[in-house]
Amino acid sequence: MPDLNIESPVASEITVKSRASTPIPGPLIILGLVTGLAAFSTHADPDLWGNVRFGLDVLRDHSLPTVDPYSFTANLPWMNHEWLSEAMMAVAYQVGGGLGLALLKAALTVSTLAVAWAALSGVAAAPRALSIVLITWSALPMTGTLRPQLWSWLLCASLLALLPRRRGRWAIPLLFACWANMHGGWIVGFGLLVVWVCATRTREALLLLGASALATLATPYGADNWTFLVRTVRLERADISEWQPLWTAPVITWIPVAAAWVLLLWAFYKRRLSAVLLLGCVALGIAAIRVLRLEPFFVIAVAIWVPQRTWPPSSPLVWMEAIAAVAIFALALAYRAPQLPCLDIGGAWAPDLTVDVRGPGTLLVPFNWGHYALWQWGPQLRVSIDGRRETIYSATVTNSQWALETNDPQGLAWLDTHRPDLVWYPLQATMVREHLVNAGYRVLLETDRSYVLGAPAAQVTASRRPVKMCFPG
Repeated sequence: MPDLNIESPVASEITVKSRASTPIPGPLIILGLVTGLAAFSTHADPDLWGNVRFGLDVLRDHSLPTVDPYSFTANLPWMNHEWLSEAMMAVAYQVGGGLGLALLKAALTVSTLAVAWAALSGVAAAPRALSIVLITWSALPMTGTLRPQLWSWLLCASLLALLPRRRGRWAIPLLFACWANMHGGWIVGFGLLVVWVCATRTREALLLLGASALATLATPYGADNWTFLVRTVRLERADISEWQPLWTAPVITWIPVAAAWVLLLWAFYKRRLSAVLLLGCVALGIAAIRVLRLEPFFVIAVAIWVPQRTWPPSSPLVWMEAIAAVAIFALALAYRAPQLPCLDIGGAWAPDLTVDVRGPGTLLVPFNWGHYALWQWGPQLRVSIDGRRETIYSATVTNSQWALETNDPQGLAWLDTHRPDLVWYPLQATMVREHLVNAGYRVLLETDRSYVLGAPAAQVTASRRPVKMCFPG
């Protein structure tokens, strides 16, 4: 196939007879097998308890609350922009428990890779395989857990796969209507769409952009969904690891990003992308260096856009490969299912599972333990903070509680104002313990990782219970 100069966006519409996809879907079947077996490495992240709990509430109530019932310090209207993905997680949990959640995670992962594989049909075998490896590698931290970001990853791949198809791209507004109810990452996909429209510069592209923008309003919150993202989206969250810069992560995490930058340099040298597409990828790449959680989106955009020079004639073979991979992956899961007793809990964030509390009241709890606490004891025992952060808490609330977790005296005034009935904090938060004990709080329980304090007149108790290091605990 001769080289194509894609300075003109019209080149993206050229359809040529490309190297036919191999009739043996071996590479994708192997990929499906590996991904299916990887489902059994699924572990519970700090947000899983809250995601499933909120989804169960949606299924039970058939409505979305605006006032949060789980926290006593929430001071913003609750906009649950992830309600649809949480409802799907709740269905998986109701049907299959921990296994159901692992199956859902694995299905999302293999579907994303299958879509990326299909998007690269017609590309030579070596760059096609390299792209899939980079896409998989960049998402390893995310695919070890089940979280709403996985829907954004899948839908981002679907967007990139649909854009070169003249007829298929009109499904993109429907894609954004779903995406806006799944996860706030739709804003990244919309940015990629804007870049593509600016590169294409056609009336059809502008109509597609307008239809997609209107589709994002198809949520229970309407236009408020936009204002919510404007208020909350930022590139800095100092106390969350996945919002840290790339250079704070292990070096092995840098490799897919570095490879994507090399691809961009190659595309610039070979003039494989228009200047607009190139600049759009560069902007996303800079953002991915500043924020770790953007790495999978940068890598998948580059890994699909750079090698994807043309789209071959429509053929069911591409989708037969994908279906074969999903089928093999499902068989692997069915074979290994009895060996999956639970979703493991581990890591530095993990809660102290020897603690049990009873009684209504308010609970001061660190950020990472908030979702676990509201699952175990809410809404009778309402927490001080949880993983939703700016979704329901103002900056004053989050900053004050972060000060308490880091032994910063600036948080003590906030603590004296709220006076929780119960405190469950890690041992290293010595300032909170000393301050409240001096104020008359009782030490109800102490473990090797945490302590529990009770207010003088609080009707709450704390005790030990057997450790169960898996979700839901």
